[in-house]
Amino acid sequence: MLDILIVLFLFFVVQCEATTPKILFTLQSQGVTFPTWFEQFTLCLAPLAAHVAGGVVSPTLIPNSTPPPSWSARLPHFNPISIIWRYYIIGDRRLRARSWDRADMAASNAVFWDGERGRWDGSEEIMVKSRAWMTKVPDTAHVTPLSASSASSLILTAQGIGATFMIIGSLIPGSAYRITASLQGVFTPLGCLGLMRLPAAFWLTSDYGFMNYDTRQGKPLLVGTGLEKAVSNNIAQLSVSQIDMTVQDRLLSPHCWKGIVYRVFWLVTVWGILGISATDCTHIWWNYPPSLPYLPTSTLIFDSMYLVLTIAAIGIHTFYVVTGKATSTIIPCVHATWYKIFTGVFMVVGFVCVVVAALETRVKGNGRTTSLPEFLCGQGRAICIPVALGQGNYNV
Repeated sequence: MLDILIVLFLFFVVQCEATTPKILFTLQSQGVTFPTWFEQFTLCLAPLAAHVAGGVVSPTLIPNSTPPPSWSARLPHFNPISIIWRYYIIGDRRLRARSWDRADMAASNAVFWDGERGRWDGSEEIMVKSRAWMTKVPDTAHVTPLSASSASSLILTAQGIGATFMIIGSLIPGSAYRITASLQGVFTPLGCLGLMRLPAAFWLTSDYGFMNYDTRQGKPLLVGTGLEKAVSNNIAQLSVSQIDMTVQDRLLSPHCWKGIVYRVFWLVTVWGILGISATDCTHIWWNYPPSLPYLPTSTLIFDSMYLVLTIAAIGIHTFYVVTGKATSTIIPCVHATWYKIFTGVFMVVGFVCVVVAALETRVKGNGRTTSLPEFLCGQGRAICIPVALGQGNYNV
């Protein structure tokens, strides 16, 4: 019996060695010109900048005299998992609204930092309570076609379609359309977030404002000048009728048929989009030419990073939706130490991936970039071998 187990183990090891690509790190960026670097880094950072600008909002302080949140408190909001969570919740609130208005839209988009408790608040209760100290609301209860939000949604959706097209192409053997871990493609997969923005695209805005409010006193703080005092008193008087409003007056229960259908849609889209993305991250182990079993270090980091991110996103969203904790615009684990560490590690790995991809970047004779060295193929060899620059006959 022991002999059989040893034979099976050795067979498994041999098979793994035969099917696992060899990891290469080739420092070959010395000949890249400055214009090429500028182009590569622009293409690299554009998706990241677009999604941070379109998905991360500045906090609204309660009261606004309180110290702003620390960098560690803000950190989780930059996690793609947090960004798409906020999108889905805003879409959910719009669907469950009894009578959606401009104040609902403003309060749902705001991210409140409670200075007294040192915690983020995106609950349905704060959505209703904040109506009492709102000083500016959007012009309409939806975004207008000619607005920054509409432009962001259009750009991010286009990025999402392109990224999804290439991700699906990567799953098809021999397809010319795929996302590579070259420098310009490090953050291209973030384009998938653009498709997840669509459920809330018509109700995303930054056109709102709130006055200085002290939750301990339960009233607005009267500020210095006579005009400011008059405005503060006027808003306080006009808001009295709204203070007694409840969540039930504004929103249907999450357990109503609309809420249930939306949560099914939420999970189906998350599993569909991110599930395909996670599968694509595994192609490095099975979708490569047998005669060229090599993998750049940047590709290994790239696929490992996004594999962990997509699996984590699926797991976190599924857990909170199934357990009934999907009501706040702020992801429930935002204060958890593990989530902050996870976000920080993801950022560090992303930076490392950019650095390694830059060091491995080489411009081929046809003007395209690659992360692999030149190879010497043929001449009776079953497997191509990596060679120095100018000595290969493949990938030159």
